Parts: sequence; structure tokens; C-alpha cells
Amino acid sequence: MRRRVAIDPRQSVARGAGIALGLLLGLFVLVDLLFRPSFVAVNPGSEASTHEVPVLVSVLHFAINLLLIVPPALAAFMARRQLEARRLAPFALLAFGLAAAVIASLLANPDPRAIAYALILMLTLLAGALFAALPHGRTIGFNSFMATVALSCAACLVMAVAFNEYSWGRLASRAGPTYWGMVAIIAVACSAAVRQMWLRVAIIAVAVLTMVLASARGAMVASIVAIGVMVLIAFARAPERRRGWYLVAMVGLVLLVPLVADQFADILLKLNDPRRGIGSGATGRALAWSEAWALFANDPLLGIGYRQHERYITAATSAHQAYLAVLAEIGIIGFVFYVLLVIGGAVRLTIEAARTRDLGTSAGASFLWSYAVIGFSENLALATGLVMPLVMMFVVARAWASVAPARRAPRGTASASTRARPAANHGG
Repeated sequence: MRRRVAIDPRQSVARGAGIALGLLLGLFVLVDLLFRPSFVAVNPGSEASTHEVPVLVSVLHFAINLLLIVPPALAAFMARRQLEARRLAPFALLAFGLAAAVIASLLANPDPRAIAYALILMLTLLAGALFAALPHGRTIGFNSFMATVALSCAACLVMAVAFNEYSWGRLASRAGPTYWGMVAIIAVACSAAVRQMWLRVAIIAVAVLTMVLASARGAMVASIVAIGVMVLIAFARAPERRRGWYLVAMVGLVLLVPLVADQFADILLKLNDPRRGIGSGATGRALAWSEAWALFANDPLLGIGYRQHERYITAATSAHQAYLAVLAEIGIIGFVFYVLLVIGGAVRLTIEAARTRDLGTSAGASFLWSYAVIGFSENLALATGLVMPLVMMFVVARAWASVAPARRAPRGTASASTRARPAANHGG
């Protein structure tokens, strides 16, 4: 007679919290789609110089920002005696350093709106910490979170395409081409947590279609990086007898690159386009980068104040570069903590993903590497008014949560190793 294994109720708590968080982040994107006015492009010399956010959108986003703490807080309360806070020491140290840099920049350059943004930042980091401290928060809970985020973003992409609103020949659908490229990156990277292969392929297909329609070039490059990370992790996990097939496929792709490089550069990246090509100064971004660097040079230690660099940029709506924006706003010390969180977290998750068969770690590693890449062309970084940085904060909390020592399972429940096996391949 086959022995029945009792299911640990803490798994359901972690899974529920992950799903709730993923749905809230999907709702965050939906608010932009439904309540923003028609998109107006900002180009060098155009009358429009900013993308004003309607009050209703700001209020709804702020409400969702506040609600992000609720699922992990409720789950933490239910499992308060089993919270593994020891895991959080590395993340707590880095998050505290980043928060201290943000506070120092605001003390030197106070601004009421920036202070509100800073509070949201710290609340979201706290939510990520609580989620990572949950029993099974690093496994089944995180897998459910990433899979739900992928599905939610893919659903919003389908609706964005259905809106069929274009600006200068690019899919805009209220929020703008760059915005939908960002959501597409999330869908591609987080799809690695979806267990069903057909559903994973469908999510990536929708995301690729959106990126092409929006001509979101930075998103295309970042998504290629995300998929590349997935493939490398799959190669590391594969048995030795199957690695030869991966190598054959990789060699085939390398040989294919020269044949499609010109078409990719010209048709998709539009590098020869007079308005958006190489000769356009990165579509006007080069001037914004120069201005952001000048802001950093004026106050390299504390910066000009968290979330305040946009008011000093005249060449574009922002620096359009995450790393320069962080340097300009919170100085070199804050920059070091930010890079450690994102790049260090990406390295940690990649190593862990290569050693395990957990779907969530593969999705997290793919996401963080794509996040690091898109930062070279877009100002995401610590912008809490966008969905991608919000996802990032939960992923880096998971990445930097150290492995807690195993504990003996109570009678009547499965052992830790037994419970880990089904959770490892859970996709949502």
C-alpha cells in the first residue's frame, strides 16, 4: 500500500501570497492601460516635453503599492513561528545601505513627492523581505509569484495589442512603446517559471509580437539576454549525454547570426533609420546621458536627491539610463548598493539555478540579467511608479536570502527533502 504524504499547509500559504502579489502587479499594468490618456510621443523639438500621469492613475498606483505589503504580511503572521529571518541578513544589509543613501540624498535635497516615493521604495523592499522569509517562500511561493507575473503581464500585452493604438508607427496603447517593451521583458523572463511548455511558448510569442509592434529595441536586446540565460541554465542542468545536442544547437545559432544580423539591425533595431539610427545620438539619449553625468559630477557623494533628476534634464523626459540616474540621484555610495543588489543578485541566482531544477530561480536569474541590460537604455532602476522595478525588488530579496539550515520535520509531515522535490518543478 502506497504511503500518503501529508501536505505542509505552509506551502499553500506561500503559494497564495505569491499568486496574490503577481495579480497585484498585473493590476498595476492594467491601470496604465485603462486610465491613461492617448499616448503623445516626446521627440527632440516637439511641443510635448513630459508624459504627465493622470491623478487617478497615480492614486490607483499608490494604492497598489501599499497593498503589496498585505499578502506577505498576512502570510508572515500565519507562519510567524516558522519565519526564517536569519536568511535575510545579506539582503537586509544591502537594502539598509540603499535606504540610507536614499534618505541622505533627501535630507540634502528635500522634496515632498520624492519622500513619498522613498517610503514606497522601503515598503516594497520590506514586502520582498517578508516574502523571502516565509517557509517555502523561496521555492513554491517564489515560483508561483514569477509564474503569475508572467501570465498577468502576458494578458495585459494581449489587451494592449487589441487596443490597436499607435504613435509614429509604433504600438503605444495609452502607456507608450517603451512601456509595453518593458512589460514584454517581464513576460519573457518570468515565463521560465511556468511549468507547461506550451503556455510558456505562448507567453513568449505574445511578448515578441508586442516588442516588434512597439519597435522596442532595448526590450528586444534584453529579452534575447533573458532567453540566453534560460538556455545556459538548461545546459548546466542537462545530463552530460544530452549536452551535445545543446552544443549543436548553439553552434547552429552562431552560424546563423551572420546571415540574419543585417536584417535584424536594419528591420528590427532600425540602426540605419535617420530618426532612430546610429546617427541620431541614440535617439536624443546621448544628450540626456551627458546631462545626467554632469548632475552626478556636481554632487558625487549624496547626489541631487532620490527621484529628482528628471527636473534637471532638458534633452529628454529623463536620463534614459538607470545607472546614470542612480549616480545622479543618490551618489556613488547608493550606486554601489544598487549594483550589488541587482548584479550580485543575478550572479547568485544564476549559480543557484544551475545547481537545482527549480523553475523560479531560472526565471529570477533571467529577469535580473535582462533588468541589468535594459538599464543601459531606460531609466528603470528604483522608479516605483513602474512595474518592472517593483518585480525587481521581490526578485533581489529572493536572490540575497541565504539558505537556512534544514530542520527536522514534525511527525505526520513530509521531510524537508521530500517536500522540496515537488516544489522544485512547480510553475504556478
